[in-house]
Amino acid sequence: MTKTEKILKLKGKTLVIIDWANVYGWFKKLGWEIDPKKLYKYLKGYSQITDIRFYFGVEKGNKKSEEFQSQIKRIGYALISKELKWVPVSLDRAHFKRFFKELNKITDGLQESNSKIAAQILSTIKTPIYRRKCDFDCEISIDVMKNIDQIDSLILFS
Repeated sequence: MTKTEKILKLKGKTLVIIDWANVYGWFKKLGWEIDPKKLYKYLKGYSQITDIRFYFGVEKGNKKSEEFQSQIKRIGYALISKELKWVPVSLDRAHFKRFFKELNKITDGLQESNSKIAAQILSTIKTPIYRRKCDFDCEISIDVMKNIDQIDSLILFS
């Protein structure tokens, strides 16, 4: 595909929505990165695209995250952002239960032979684990519904 080749067949006014957290998650699966600047330039090549919205959860105090947010604005995207949250990961889920059951068996045996190692493992197990979370499902749904009468098509990157 050349830089100017258009592969999308659009009909009428089109709204583009990019849920960056999900798109960013594609990187590992696809084995290549998506350059927001190139994507914007490509999408702007379609006269039918009337709005390109970029949903991004910013991590306040993280310079890289805040700079990325500024970069997205400079590129020209309509940026919709909010602060991301750190939520605890539940280790009680089924896929962790068997692992922790086996680990507890090991630590029980270790307590008799090496209580220091067992104590460290138990302490680590009890340490809360957090992951980044920033859902835009509601915001995206509301934006689509607010614009439904002004658009003919929707492209969702998620």
